[in-house]
Amino acid sequence: MLNHSEEISNDTVKKILKKQKFYDRVNTLAQLLRPIKNAILMLEGNQTNLADAFIQMIRLAYLIKRCNAGAFQQHAIKAFNKRWVEFDVNLYLLAYFLHPRFRGKYKLLLF
Repeated sequence: MLNHSEEISNDTVKKILKKQKFYDRVNTLAQLLRPIKNAILMLEGNQTNLADAFIQMIRLAYLIKRCNAGAFQQHAIKAFNKRWVEFDVNLYLLAYFLHPRFRGKYKLLLF
């Protein structure tokens, strides 16, 4: 911002960029979007199975719930819940419990 302040002509934008709160919000958003990006990349892999998808959904739910992003958090919860109802949770639970890599892990997340 300080290096190229002459390139920004909008005073409102300049005021926003000078406030630490803006950067705190960008950091919070990046922390929330990074696991979503990682989940998408992992789920696009050739070796991905239903258990992997289920674990990623649980991780995202946890991250969304614990983030402190105000209105964006509420939007993320709404979007997550919309997608969650599309899943046959019983099928994903079965895949999770039968998969040898996950057997015995993450019990506290589910019960």
